[in-house]
Amino acid sequence: MINGNVINQFPYEGVYEPGKNLSITNKGTEPIYFTAYQQTWNPSPAQVDGDFTLTTDWKEDAKKLIAGKPVTMEVNLHVKRATEFVMVTIPIPAGCSFQNKIQQRTNGEVHREYDLDEVRIYCESLRPGNYRSRLNSCHAIREPIR
Repeated sequence: MINGNVINQFPYEGVYEPGKNLSITNKGTEPIYFTAYQQTWNPSPAQVDGDFTLTTDWKEDAKKLIAGKPVTMEVNLHVKRATEFVMVTIPIPAGCSFQNKIQQRTNGEVHREYDLDEVRIYCESLRPGNYRSRLNSCHAIREPIR
């Protein structure tokens, strides 16, 4: 039962009002598997000031990406204190892809993984300072929706 209502159809999916109590009761002899989650959207997130600052920019000073025309994404990482075993996650703009996935090892980098929406750079140790990497041949795969 959920909030006193008997549930007989499985799998069951429901939406409940935020801020209200949710009561789940099992009157049977078998265990139940229950998942609950909430989604929120922050329209104006504040900048987080932690041990790292990551910024990205287009090397060619591109104001607009053109489908099929490669550009290089520059990634600047500012490290405030010495750190070991770091995974740097670089978000990739929607609609972009990579022509070539160069495995360059700079600035203490030991491994790099390319995914559809991000690139992960793994470093064994980083000392305080500024680090620069490049993601080569990032290009828009379709024209932007207008």
